[in-house]
Amino acid sequence: LIRSYAVLGKTDQARDALGRAINAFGAGSEEAKKFTAFAATLGLMATE
Repeated sequence: LIRSYAVLGKTDQARDALGRAINAFGAGSEEAKKFTAFAATLGLMATE
């Protein structure tokens, strides 16, 4: 979903999906780190 939104140029929605993924797994989790790293390859940064 994050990639789909990014490809479509919907960066706000991509960041929202990223934030939901991070919240679902917990901010300090290994999964959250992987999502954050993946999003960075798309030029996205998580918002606080």
